[in-house]
Amino acid sequence: MAFLIESLIGNPVQRHDERRLTITKRPLPQRPRDFFELFAAMGANATMDGLLRGVDLKGADPRLIFYMILERWPTTEELASLETPYRAPKHIRALLRTPEFRTPICRRLFEVFQERQRLLYVRIPRCAYRHVMAMLERKHPVVPLDFGTPNFRDVELVVRTLGELLGLFGNSRTLVVAQPHIAAFMAPPAHQAAGEDPLHWELAQPPCRSTDRLFAIIRPPEDILLSQVNALLTALRQPPADQEPPDIAAERKRLGPLPKPDQLTEWAQLGRRILRRLESTNPICTALGDGTAANALDTCLRSPVELVGLHGYSEWARRAFDNAPPDPINVSTVFLRREDLAPEEAAHLAALTSEDQIFYARFAQRCAVVELPHVKGFEL
Repeated sequence: MAFLIESLIGNPVQRHDERRLTITKRPLPQRPRDFFELFAAMGANATMDGLLRGVDLKGADPRLIFYMILERWPTTEELASLETPYRAPKHIRALLRTPEFRTPICRRLFEVFQERQRLLYVRIPRCAYRHVMAMLERKHPVVPLDFGTPNFRDVELVVRTLGELLGLFGNSRTLVVAQPHIAAFMAPPAHQAAGEDPLHWELAQPPCRSTDRLFAIIRPPEDILLSQVNALLTALRQPPADQEPPDIAAERKRLGPLPKPDQLTEWAQLGRRILRRLESTNPICTALGDGTAANALDTCLRSPVELVGLHGYSEWARRAFDNAPPDPINVSTVFLRREDLAPEEAAHLAALTSEDQIFYARFAQRCAVVELPHVKGFEL
């Protein structure tokens, strides 16, 4: 591969003494931050071989390897189980593959990069989730939610993912995490019983700090559930895919023979069947509290959460994230609308969203007062 100077002058650079150029190795990282910065330096081209070649592992101490990767010291049993002679590259590969390294990746990155603003997104179903994530991923490092699952058992995938994520640090001053419930960002970590932790080490701050941005996109509650129905119908209307999501495949099997794609009236009737058995209740209050309007309002009143109406989300996002929103994503065909529902269907929909409607009415009222499509939680 040509070096930058070779690309600029159009010719290879030759040494007069014909000795080979050598790669400058970094000292073995002493802090977890130094270790993660190796991935930031490699960026999207990160590989396991590149990681190992870039660090001086000669005479590496296995205790420091444990601390570098897991941020803890090894047990006697762990040290005793290592091969003799010690092979640092093999040990590093093994530790990167462990759930102990992968599962708490969000907390680890938050701790070692304290100076970065955290964009904390409370995702609510059918409220522009895919659009928000597509916009954020253009510029901001988004921590994967499933990094601790078996999906990331392959060490090369672990290294590449961290390289792609941390490689964005050069163009961004943030870290992004999305969760389905606000409690993940507001509640402090669980701590030991009194007297068991004399240093109070576990009494850490919650993930959301005063300098971070906690936000949620919301829309009229009945529209959320109708959008869920229309999204399912839109997916079922497409021919079955080889890698179809399990929930769609299960619905296709459960519903039996489906209408032809051009039979819109029949699809609307199928939507009524799905709506009648819909059990999803109050998605807004569930994401922002315990499912009741009173608790969701209380949570918002004591938090810095920004509530953004879907109708004004694009303009708000442009300023909030310094990024132009992409074109609409995951738009469903509208088979079923509120005005098309029979009285009993409308009553069922209202019952499913009764708490959300109380919450959304307060939100809409405050938006009208401030003449903006978004408000802070403490303004409700």
